[in-house]
Amino acid sequence: MIKFAAEQMQRMSPEEIARIQQLAASMDPSVMASAARNMQSLRPEDMRMASEQLKQFSPEQLKEMGAGMENSDDLLRNAAILEEHTGARRQYDLKVAQKLKAEGNQLVSSGKHGEASQKYLKAKSNLEGHESVEARTLKTSCSLNLLICYLRTGQNEEAVREGSEVLRTDPSNLKALYRRGQAHRALGKLQLALTDLKKASQIDPDDETVRNAAQEVKEALAKQRSESSEPGIHSEVEYRVPSCRAYQKSGYNLKCANGCRNFRSSS
Repeated sequence: MIKFAAEQMQRMSPEEIARIQQLAASMDPSVMASAARNMQSLRPEDMRMASEQLKQFSPEQLKEMGAGMENSDDLLRNAAILEEHTGARRQYDLKVAQKLKAEGNQLVSSGKHGEASQKYLKAKSNLEGHESVEARTLKTSCSLNLLICYLRTGQNEEAVREGSEVLRTDPSNLKALYRRGQAHRALGKLQLALTDLKKASQIDPDDETVRNAAQEVKEALAKQRSESSEPGIHSEVEYRVPSCRAYQKSGYNLKCANGCRNFRSSS
C-alpha cells in the first residue's frame, strides 16, 4: 500500500503534492494518532484489499477525496468509523477462533485427534495478524493442543515444529518443552529429548510425569552410548611409514603403504 501511494505521488503535480502536505500539516494530532492506530491494526489481507481498491482511482479522484475530508470533524468521524470496524472485526475473529478451539477440544475427548488438529489449525489461521494478549494466549493454547494431536497421530516432525513455534516466544513453556521432548524421543533424537525434558523438569521439579520422562530418556541415552562403545574387531587402518620395520612395533593390523609385502601383526 505504501508502494502504491508512492507511485501515485509520482504522478501528481508539485501543486497537488504541496496541497496534500498542507492538508496533513493542518490535521489535528489526535486524528493522526487514530489513523496510525488503525494502520497498525490492519491485517495483511486488509492492506491488500485497500491497495486493490485504491488502484481504481486516478490522481484527480484521490485529490477530490482528500479535498472532501479537509474538515477535521470529517476526518475524526471517518477515523472513528474505521477504528470501530477494525475493532469489531478483531472481536469476530477472536470469537470464531474460540469456537473452533472448543470444537477441537470435543474431538480430542472423542479420540478424533486428526479432525481436532484441523480445528486448531483453522483457529490459529483466524488469529493471524492479531497481536492482543487475548489473541496470543489463545493461539498458544491451540498450538499446545495441536502438539497433543500430533503426538497421538505419530506426526512427530510436525510436533517438533509446533513446539518450537511456541518456545520462540515463550522459552519456558513447560508443556511445549515436555511435548517437544516426547516428539524428539519418538524420532530417536534422545539428546534433544533429554535437553527439553531436563529444562522442563527444572521449571517444575515437582512434576512427576516430566521427571520420570527425563529419567527414562537419560537411561535410554546411557544404554545407547554403552552399546556404541562396546569393543569390537579393529578395522584396518592405513599408515604411511618409512619401512616395514615400523609395523613390527605396532599392535594394529596394518597395510604397507610402500608397496611391499603385507605384514600382519599378531594382536
